[in-house]
Amino acid sequence: MDEHLILDTAGAATPALRALATEILQAEATHLGVSLDAADVLLRRAEGVPAPHLTAAAGQLLERLAAIEGTTLPDQGILAVLARAGAQLLVSGIELDRANDVA
Repeated sequence: MDEHLILDTAGAATPALRALATEILQAEATHLGVSLDAADVLLRRAEGVPAPHLTAAAGQLLERLAAIEGTTLPDQGILAVLARAGAQLLVSGIELDRANDVA
């Protein structure tokens, strides 16, 4: 599946999902002692450093989505599927967006 389709669909159609993912990312970064400052994010990305806070945040996002599975309207099902498939991409994109907004 095309990652841009996942991100565009999740971000545009469900802004609350992006807000939730941002909240979880910030909490996981704090919990693991990882800085979300723009320079630190860009340095980690440039060095290819593994990002356990992204994996943890994506996992929590998936758990929250699973908890509401079946509670959404039938026509929103595809959005949930796209969001679940792209959880780590969504969280990763949010981290980069934060870095780009500050830089």
